[in-house]
Amino acid sequence: LVKDQSDQNPNQELLKQLGVSTGAEDIQNQVDILGSYTLARAVVDSLNLNIKVIAKGKVASSDLWGKYCPFSYTVSKDSLEEMKTASYGLKLDDDNMYIQIDGKTVAVKFGTPIALSNRVFTFERNKQAQINPDGYTLYIQDKSAVAKSLVNGVYAGKWHELGGIIEVNYIDAVPERGITIINKLIEAFNTASLADKNQVSILTNKFLNERVDTVAQELDRIEQEAELFKRNNKITDISQLGNMYLEQAIQYDNAEATQYGNMQVLDDLESYVRNS
Repeated sequence: LVKDQSDQNPNQELLKQLGVSTGAEDIQNQVDILGSYTLARAVVDSLNLNIKVIAKGKVASSDLWGKYCPFSYTVSKDSLEEMKTASYGLKLDDDNMYIQIDGKTVAVKFGTPIALSNRVFTFERNKQAQINPDGYTLYIQDKSAVAKSLVNGVYAGKWHELGGIIEVNYIDAVPERGITIINKLIEAFNTASLADKNQVSILTNKFLNERVDTVAQELDRIEQEAELFKRNNKITDISQLGNMYLEQAIQYDNAEATQYGNMQVLDDLESYVRNS
């Protein structure tokens, strides 16, 4: 559900005066963002979708994911290098994994780190899944290619033409993985939206602070010029100056009260954004 932020914001008119747009969310923009490469790449990185485990079969191979895979793995994130595309033949028993690397078979005990494709993998045995005697193939794919494939596989569109609900579909050979991908895509969408709103608030506060400083300098200059003008023209009518002072004092008091109210609203708004 894409919510209409303008109906929820009691300070919409104030924000408009400050130059911050508070119009209703454009549904099509949100649809385009959900189908963007940036979010797809974030999902690929988060779920390691560029890593696939294929169970070998005499007739056909099957794609394994989650609880159906006889082992799980964690991948280190400390390297800045891209993972190399590669494939590794695997066989395993309850205690060890046997990996074919450059034509050699390396025995690795479960829980022991091993370097593969510019990363450090740690494999753990999932005893709830049976071991395939024919073995497995571990594929390391290019993340950009996987992200582009994910973009092509995601469908996002309005559920109803006049509504504000977006329907998201994804076709996958493994339903459990497809569900996980959609949930992670929505999570990445919400994170990106929150980061964008925080950035708008930061830039708005920066603009206001800079503008206040500029106005203060302009007022000081104008007051100095006015004082110089009065001195040069010997304007010393005490009665007239007294009336002018009272009128200006009233105007300043009213302006101060108005600005104080606006500042209180901005403080509450900033506190709400930070807490959110």
